[in-house]
Amino acid sequence: TIAGQTAENLGVAVRTGKYRYAEWAGGKNGAMLFDVVADPNETKNLADDPKFAGVRKELAELTKAAAK
Repeated sequence: TIAGQTAENLGVAVRTGKYRYAEWAGGKNGAMLFDVVADPNETKNLADDPKFAGVRKELAELTKAAAK
């Protein structure tokens, strides 16, 4: 999903079977990472949790591809 009209507020989200990741302006204006299996109500943002750095990196690459 892509939302926003300028690079400063462009939001991009991707979803896998386990995670949903969204970022704004390439992550400069924030990011959200949720484990939708363990947390279906998306209450715990894992984006800044070091344990999920690899997942965040992988999904951030997908957002770049989707934004092209």
